[in-house]
Amino acid sequence: MSCLLLFLLALSPPASGLQEVPAEGGLTLEEIRDLVRRAAPSVLLARARVEEARGRLTTASYLLPENPLLELDGGPRFRDGDRSGDIDATLSIPLLTGGKRSSRIDSAKAEVEAETARIDEAVRIALGQASRAFHEVLFGEERIRFAEERERIGRELLRTAERREAAGQAPAFEVQIAGVEAGRSRGEVAAARASLAFALLELRTILGWPSDRPLSVRGDLRDRGRFELDRLLERAADRPDLRALASEAKRARSDVELASARRWPDLSFRIGYEREEGADVLKAGLGVPLPLVDRGQGALEEAEARAGRARTEYEYARSGAEGRLRLLWERFERLEEAVGILEREALPRLEEAESSARAGYEGGYLPLPQWLVVRREILETRALYLQRLLETAQAGVDLEFEAGVER
Repeated sequence: MSCLLLFLLALSPPASGLQEVPAEGGLTLEEIRDLVRRAAPSVLLARARVEEARGRLTTASYLLPENPLLELDGGPRFRDGDRSGDIDATLSIPLLTGGKRSSRIDSAKAEVEAETARIDEAVRIALGQASRAFHEVLFGEERIRFAEERERIGRELLRTAERREAAGQAPAFEVQIAGVEAGRSRGEVAAARASLAFALLELRTILGWPSDRPLSVRGDLRDRGRFELDRLLERAADRPDLRALASEAKRARSDVELASARRWPDLSFRIGYEREEGADVLKAGLGVPLPLVDRGQGALEEAEARAGRARTEYEYARSGAEGRLRLLWERFERLEEAVGILEREALPRLEEAESSARAGYEGGYLPLPQWLVVRREILETRALYLQRLLETAQAGVDLEFEAGVER
């Protein structure tokens, strides 16, 4: 069923949610999250599984476990040269005993609840993936701008070295070193563009974005989410995967009740009509299976083991959620602190340091090797700041993911 749905999704036109969003100007994070909720392929598949579970609930709700069985027999009877016709008709109606129908319905309802919770879980996972991909795209764009600025300064450095060599103020090896630096800068631009293309591909895949339609985003890595730990902990208690596990445990308990009820044999109510030797005979009776081979003990043991496993899995997931959330909160706070230190203590001095070093080289009182050392220190600090911005944004996404989807 899932494979068929994926095939149909691939052949169908873009979802209405995608058609409503203009590509011009780029998508914001909130627009991307709205698209995920409405049109992400993983979310659509989760909704389809709910419909499958509802179909099984409909089947479990039938009054009879199976269709009645009508058996007809007939044929001529020959005796002493006489011939007469005999007819035998029997209608068998299967009946559930011991509360089996109620247990089947409860199990099917719990399955519907679990699959409904898995819609929110699919949304939670897709939101986390899309948000991370969004920040990767922003990081890729920032990295390209940074690499292009580095390339521009590298070209200026090469021109300065060539001019100083022509004027007899610098040896030839300085031109060679400056050329190497300029080449490295151009290579960084190409690598940054490749990383951005991959990040956009990831985002396209998560959103189910058409391949023939351009995709861009708009935002700022410096715009970070603001969270309250108490609020996050409150949300985590109702996380969709925990609700799904709780429903699975409930379904397993219903399956135990159903397996226990199988100790009571199911009956078949039989109504028959027979015409024999010209006489009409009406018959009624009950069919009772004899539990000589299968007494349902194996099914009961399996159901009890599954119920125990589901209960343990739920308790383990619930107890671990709060601990992970607190650790992620601490990580987010430390990363925010690291970004703040760079913004307050390092970044304001970079531009001045770079201008002074460049002026010193162009003026002839700072050797090229020392200028390159200063420049690489500046580049590494800016690259570190970009990396810390990405890590902090992703840590915020991890916090939201761990806390679950707000309902």
